[in-house]
Amino acid sequence: MKLFYSAIFTILLIFSSVESKAEDAVMIIRFNKEMVNYKKPLQKVIGSTLNVKSDAFFDIVSIVPETNSSRVNRRNKTQSAFYSNNVVDVLRESGIGPDNIRITFQDSDLVKNSEVHIFVR
Repeated sequence: MKLFYSAIFTILLIFSSVESKAEDAVMIIRFNKEMVNYKKPLQKVIGSTLNVKSDAFFDIVSIVPETNSSRVNRRNKTQSAFYSNNVVDVLRESGIGPDNIRITFQDSDLVKNSEVHIFVR
């Protein structure tokens, strides 16, 4: 499965709460429909970032919808991991090394669909 292949290239896969402000993200991808075309816009963001800072570090924060159902929460975490690993694939295809990528997960009852927030340091 693609999820497992992507995980191999990921240095850190941390399930934790991360305090981050959405307005500080360079890009927010909302998976609120079946087909979300984010690859080209993400590639543009990556290119612009690397033009300014060639050794940029990318923090990928996967926002996981939280419900009252543990079954739904497990499905949401799996789905969020899939989405964030696909985003990491785009970063890796763009030449970003695994040492410059970190994935974290944040549960939230404020979102109804998975989101991936991308931060640059």
